[in-house]
Amino acid sequence: MKRLSVGLIGWLLAAALAGSAAAGTYTIDPVHSCIGFRVTHLGIAKVRGQFNEFAGKVEFDPAAPDAFKAQATIQVASIDTASAMRDNHVKGEDFFHAAKFPEITFVTRKVEKQGDQLVLVGTFTMRGVSKELRLPLALEGPVTGPQDRKRIGFSTVVKINRRDFGVGSDKPTDKLVGNEVELNIDVEAVED
Repeated sequence: MKRLSVGLIGWLLAAALAGSAAAGTYTIDPVHSCIGFRVTHLGIAKVRGQFNEFAGKVEFDPAAPDAFKAQATIQVASIDTASAMRDNHVKGEDFFHAAKFPEITFVTRKVEKQGDQLVLVGTFTMRGVSKELRLPLALEGPVTGPQDRKRIGFSTVVKINRRDFGVGSDKPTDKLVGNEVELNIDVEAVED
């Protein structure tokens, strides 16, 4: 068995300590994050919107990125599509039924590697219906931000069928909106 050089041992020890120093629990920073979506209207244009109130936690260790864990909660009533009339309509019983189902949640069950890509596999619950959702992650950091606190960033784009979750009905007016919804999630999280 070959001996490791003192320099190599020092480098490995420093790398291990750097990784463990950045491992930890992070809280989603809503000021620097966005949970948005796009959906087709009349089959000809994309309408954008976002949720303005959400919270969550992330467990991350740069030495073991495949152990990434996340949980998030979105307040349905915070939907913002730049139209108060439309917002009130989609909060109603025909779509989200926010009074009965006030939250959308996601909780990681496992992480898979697909080449260099990490994919969060978790339970996504909307309007009382839970289904598996796979989120391909683009992960950045950690970096040291203000107050010398570590920060990480991640983003994902994924498509879901709103009808799989009971969002919408067979009413003619509901058919004006496409069933496929593209979720665009950009998150910055700060170490606790």
